[in-house]
Amino acid sequence: MKKILVPTDFSEVSFHAAEFAMQIAKASNASLIMLHSAYFHYFNEFSYGVTINPQPFIDELEKAIEGKLQTFQKRLGNKVEVETKISGLNLIDAVKDMVDSEGIDLIVVGTHGASGLKETFIGSNTERVVRRTNCPVIAVPSHVEMNAISKILVPLDILEIQDGFMKNLARLQKFFEADMEFVWVRTNHCRENEGEVRKKFNSLMKTYGINNGLLSIICSTVPLEGILAHATLSRANMIAMATHARRGIAHLLSGSITEDTINRISIPVWTYKLDKEAKNIDLFKSNEEEVQVK
Repeated sequence: MKKILVPTDFSEVSFHAAEFAMQIAKASNASLIMLHSAYFHYFNEFSYGVTINPQPFIDELEKAIEGKLQTFQKRLGNKVEVETKISGLNLIDAVKDMVDSEGIDLIVVGTHGASGLKETFIGSNTERVVRRTNCPVIAVPSHVEMNAISKILVPLDILEIQDGFMKNLARLQKFFEADMEFVWVRTNHCRENEGEVRKKFNSLMKTYGINNGLLSIICSTVPLEGILAHATLSRANMIAMATHARRGIAHLLSGSITEDTINRISIPVWTYKLDKEAKNIDLFKSNEEEVQVK
């Protein structure tokens, strides 16, 4: 990991995210980029022909933002290399542009989570950052210490497992040196045999080098409620989830368990966007003892 991006609106929500990102950056010897979106609309010319030059206003705004960024950075301390960026794009486009142009490896963003701080700009846009960016994201709802992450809960859809997701989970476990508990929520529509699922799951953990990977199988009519209840029961201090990143009508119809989890949980949530072009790992296709991954 070389570069970590932290979008900020100078709220406490984004400060908690920046604190956590700085700890990760220090532990991984990565640099930190703090990004502020200064996007706004203006009318360049009124209908009655009076021309307005917005540049003086823009210059003053950027000067004020630079001052706030410096103050924000000083409050964080000087533990790692920090670069500040101001973008004239809206938040989502600014983040996507930074991911592409700077080669960002991880985004750490604040979220209102279970705290109810919905008035923050960053908190209200976290779900869109998760859904529309192509690198892992950690949503941070409150102050958290990196060394407190000792157990990571991974809700698992056994029919939609991808190689990239599993490899990144293995890296995540290694970085935090945490135990991982996978949870498969069985609904009334599931027909898979539990014994066969456990057998294939153990093979999957061996294939990807994930240690201490426990599988819990729970029954719930509503998967989200099952995940939230088990997160409390298991005393996990981070959740790791894949997201389909659906947009438009598909997103409105299906919703997103990942985004709903972010909005309703009080611990950090690490997310990974599944590749629409990548094939899912078919746990039940092979009769061999070990799951084969190409």
